[in-house]
Amino acid sequence: MNNQIFGLKFRQLRKQQHITLAKAAAGITSRQSLGNWETGKGELAFEKVLLLLKKSTSSQ
Repeated sequence: MNNQIFGLKFRQLRKQQHITLAKAAAGITSRQSLGNWETGKGELAFEKVLLLLKKSTSSQ
């Protein structure tokens, strides 16, 4: 359940920063895996979530 909430929240933050799905996923996971996680249809390893967050905060 919490994994779904994190994915949805990440999607909101990514869209607020005008970062594409492909750009956010690059070098960390596939675009499709990230999209599935954001919509609650898949899961991501915690380490990948941390990398995504680090990447999104460094692009500001």
